[in-house]
Amino acid sequence: MKEHLTPKSVNISVSGDVSGQIVVGNNNLVIGGVYGGIVNLVTPGKQPVFNARAKPVLLRPRAFQGLLDREDEQKTAVNALRISESLSISGEDGLGKTALMRYLAYNSPGDNFPDGIIYLSARGYSTEDLQEYIFDSFFEGDIAVKPTQAQRSRALQELRALILLDDLSLGYDDVNQLINSVPQSNFILGSPSRCLWGEGGCIELGGLPFKEALALLERELGQTLIEQEKQSAEEFCRAVNGNPLKILQAAGLHRHGATFPEILGKLQASNEGFIQLTR
Repeated sequence: MKEHLTPKSVNISVSGDVSGQIVVGNNNLVIGGVYGGIVNLVTPGKQPVFNARAKPVLLRPRAFQGLLDREDEQKTAVNALRISESLSISGEDGLGKTALMRYLAYNSPGDNFPDGIIYLSARGYSTEDLQEYIFDSFFEGDIAVKPTQAQRSRALQELRALILLDDLSLGYDDVNQLINSVPQSNFILGSPSRCLWGEGGCIELGGLPFKEALALLERELGQTLIEQEKQSAEEFCRAVNGNPLKILQAAGLHRHGATFPEILGKLQASNEGFIQLTR
């Protein structure tokens, strides 16, 4: 005599500010935001299928025109990508990490990345957030269900893409976990400090050389500086160590009547005060 087992009910209590998915049997509960969730009932005969999007996937920022200097950095980056190395680009705010990454999004050896090239400003993203973003960029499901971690991991194993993540805030271990989850792809990682060690190239950006710094200032002003202004402009460019963002901010202030000694004095008194002046 066979014993018939009666399915038991399952009670789940979820509280707090949460998001994600809960899977119980064939039921998939997707929670997002404070307005509730979406329950998708997946029948045994209709399990989700995830297929690759049309190749190549191109999710790139606007191309950067007129990149000054950085010839050595460009060569280092392209050479690393040619031999399938990932790359860390680091430096303080304003030195041009984003500009260089925007340039590389359009000037990298495309034959190495048949699945595509994607770019994301990744500030505040966790490792899992980034894995989900990468998956969603290259794959789509036939029904509105999020993939399981196992499904996502299997799909990302063979992906051959260039993934540019700017403003990255992950630590060393999390970076390794991320790049190892997409082993056939290459990453360009922009962050304030170096985040890739031992398994890839590294570019630590400094300021522009003096000649290029002055050229950037004049280009932003839309004019060649007269001799009386050039000396003080040169002193400013040296004082900020060729930081492109500070040079661009100074050009904006100069157009509104501030002299370069006044701008430099404000910067030396308080960097935050200098930034406030440009808003």
